[in-house]
Amino acid sequence: MQSSARQALQARVIEPGRSVLERLRDLNREALGILAEARQEGQRRDAIAAIHTLHRLLELEARLLGELAHERPQVQVNVLASPEWLTIRGRLLEALRPYPEAAHAAAKVLLDEPRD
Repeated sequence: MQSSARQALQARVIEPGRSVLERLRDLNREALGILAEARQEGQRRDAIAAIHTLHRLLELEARLLGELAHERPQVQVNVLASPEWLTIRGRLLEALRPYPEAAHAAAKVLLDEPRD
């Protein structure tokens, strides 16, 4: 890669005040320009290097945009173990203590495993 192209890429990377995605897209345009120039001049190694860079940039952009399904974090929250739910459950059962039948029915529903 020519040093002027390398300097242009480096300048885009450290340009302040722009989002990462904007800077990434600028790098993508630069790499496409380098690829076109390398193809035009018959520089196969530079063209292959530009294609490799474009592949990595595309993958990074997909990650930033959440387009890679295997990269999306899977979050699972167990509300039955949360302190808030335990407090509510305890207060509800305490309030129902004078009403044994209602307390039993509520406890049965609250303590049973959820059905899908």
